[in-house]
Amino acid sequence: MDNGLKGIFRILLVLVCLLGVGLEPAWAKLAEGISEPIKNENISIPGYPSASFNDWYTLDYHRLATRLNQYQREPALAVRLVAAEWAEINQQLQSRLTTPDYQDPQRGYLIYDAVSSGQLHVLGLARTARENFLRATMDGQLKGKKVADLYPALDRIYYHLGDAAGFSEMVTAQPDQYVTVVETRQVLDQIKLPDQVFQNYRVFLLPYRLKEVRGFSYSAGLPLQEERAFISARGEDSADDYETAATLVHEFGHYLHQQFIGDYAANPAVWTDYLKIRGRDSFVDTGAWAELTEENFAEDFKMLYGRGLVLKEGHRGCFGDPRQLDSLANQLRHFISNVAERQPAKPLELEQLLLTEPGDAAASEHRILATELGLNFLDTLVLSEPNLVVRGRLSSPPSNGSQFGIWLTGPGIGESNPQPITLVSDGTGMIFNQTSRLPQQGRYFLMLGELNFSKHRFVVYYHLELLYPA
Repeated sequence: MDNGLKGIFRILLVLVCLLGVGLEPAWAKLAEGISEPIKNENISIPGYPSASFNDWYTLDYHRLATRLNQYQREPALAVRLVAAEWAEINQQLQSRLTTPDYQDPQRGYLIYDAVSSGQLHVLGLARTARENFLRATMDGQLKGKKVADLYPALDRIYYHLGDAAGFSEMVTAQPDQYVTVVETRQVLDQIKLPDQVFQNYRVFLLPYRLKEVRGFSYSAGLPLQEERAFISARGEDSADDYETAATLVHEFGHYLHQQFIGDYAANPAVWTDYLKIRGRDSFVDTGAWAELTEENFAEDFKMLYGRGLVLKEGHRGCFGDPRQLDSLANQLRHFISNVAERQPAKPLELEQLLLTEPGDAAASEHRILATELGLNFLDTLVLSEPNLVVRGRLSSPPSNGSQFGIWLTGPGIGESNPQPITLVSDGTGMIFNQTSRLPQQGRYFLMLGELNFSKHRFVVYYHLELLYPA
């Protein structure tokens, strides 16, 4: 990459990702297809206390405080122990993410109940805390840090709304306030769309009540990192039953446009067709919630494809209920039906990305996975040795005038002259299998993206941080 491209990196996607993980048949855990009752199960990690997820967070918070104190006396030992804890937490996250509480045998959507979602949340926070610890040591900034500077707060969850990322404060709900797997299935199964549209859609039913929002979703934007929805537990209001049902269908509306249309920049023609049907002149992605185009699309979807309780609260956007005019409702149903028949709107198809440390038999192969529930600005992997094998396959060709690439940057590898990962055509796609050696300890970045020669820009689709504490 020449110097003219330096500084023009643009993160196109903000993601929490799950790459290359094979899903086991979750319905094997269920009796006659019905979810088991939610139990306040424990998290058990070797060498860790076993406790319910919120209690486990408190215990682990104090454990990291112990590591921080230990660092003052034995810094090398503390770093090794924190890296080892990261690996154990990472394994637990992968295990839980690959075993949802329900996977529909026909439609293929996945549901994680409130206990599973709570476990994933606190494990993700613990994993992030270790990454923050290791980053601070490598940047020489750990001195004077308190554990609160490293450990994310339990009572907030990050989300993406329009072009902005934010967080919602939340409070722990009681078990009788949890949204259940059974009722989630009942709502999703009322949506009359082809079965393949639901494949790999993931719903996380939170054991917390969100204060600012009832639910949210976001697009990871790469295959094997499908769109997800996070649903708040109920409050104490009697209206919560229909609000929960409405939120489930609204969030599926977001999934539909994220998966099959993409954002306005990626597919302005399809969004323009939608706006014409709705009698609107421009796509709105900033401002009041009720004015946002994507929110109105999700509300339209709710009113046209929801049933029963879903319809009770009406259309909350400024576009209004499309059912007021039969001709409008029919036009929108036809539009949405055509959208559901499209190929997923993905910039590329990354079939597999595996990273292997040849000298570490215990952790020989890393599959990239979610760091926590909610957005994380880049995925992170902690390495135990400098040799790294990067392998996988891309199955989509780049657009005209562009070239896909995978590059490694970091200490000793300048951002203006990154180390390329060689891509070899196999006829229908491109494969890569290359060993790279990290020259020293530090923070490295593996970037997968598209270099557009005509527009003189490099768009990053996937951004992986590699922490090598040596």
